[in-house]
Amino acid sequence: MKKIVFVLTAIIAFSFSSNAQNKKELSKEDMVKQEQLKKESPEVNAKNDAVELSKYLGLDDTMTNDFYRLFEMKYKTLQNELTPERKTELSRVMDAKIRATIGDAKMEKLESNEALYKRLIN
Repeated sequence: MKKIVFVLTAIIAFSFSSNAQNKKELSKEDMVKQEQLKKESPEVNAKNDAVELSKYLGLDDTMTNDFYRLFEMKYKTLQNELTPERKTELSRVMDAKIRATIGDAKMEKLESNEALYKRLIN
């Protein structure tokens, strides 16, 4: 009787632990799918970033289109496997181009929104 209870307990414990491992794998798969979606559609990501920046800073259509092309180039570059040094350089270039385009007053406003600023340069 003790052996039967022990075997049943072991089977139940094993099934719980194997289910917990499957759930972790699914969440990793979801993360991979999200990462692939980001890599597959640089145009959509670039458009979203340009529109959000335009709304936040009140930019005109010409500047929005300029930023769209800039962000599209960024996302297409990020599709390639980059070394950490190349990613750092890309962030520096993005920051410099944004600064040169919008000027100091709007740049201060953009830097006050840290989440948007970091997403745009990284």
